Amino acid sequence: AGAHTSVVTGGTPEQVRQVIAQVPGRLSSLIMLRNNESAVLLYAGTNHGHERWATPSGQTVTLRDGVVTATRGFNFDLMSSSVEGTAKLVRRRASGNVNRIYRYLDGEDNEVDYPARCSIAPQGAETVVLPTGARVSTTKMGESCVAGERQIRNTYWVAGSGEVVKSRQWVSAEVGETVIQKLR
Repeated sequence: AGAHTSVVTGGTPEQVRQVIAQVPGRLSSLIMLRNNESAVLLYAGTNHGHERWATPSGQTVTLRDGVVTATRGFNFDLMSSSVEGTAKLVRRRASGNVNRIYRYLDGEDNEVDYPARCSIAPQGAETVVLPTGARVSTTKMGESCVAGERQIRNTYWVAGSGEVVKSRQWVSAEVGETVIQKLR
């Protein structure tokens, strides 16, 4: 992974609010759990329902309705993932089973599909406190996937509007899990 800007996760909610007040536009925070790095994600645009967010150093995370569909610049990137079924159930805060495909590059730069069977279910109500200090009432949604011998667990905190305000999502075996939180 490249250099990250540690701004959002440290400090008091007031300090976080002061820092993000200086940056225009939509913002989220990103935490790479495996190496405990953090970065601000700046909204970079939408293409066919896929929102692209970028770190100040140029790494990107692409989301569809709050579900990670791709990453770039983190090494061992998720090239793409079919998330429509997951996004629909998560947004509706409903139970169900879906098929997903995670796509990665192999050692010869060929894209390889990793099919997964996923089960999604509500896990109760939870109030999320964002780094800015804002409190959001959510439904915690759990997604449990089996992709070959790999077990993947994702968690989404969904507001009443259907917006994912926080998530903990697996990207790849090498990158591990990320936490993404809405800031503005």
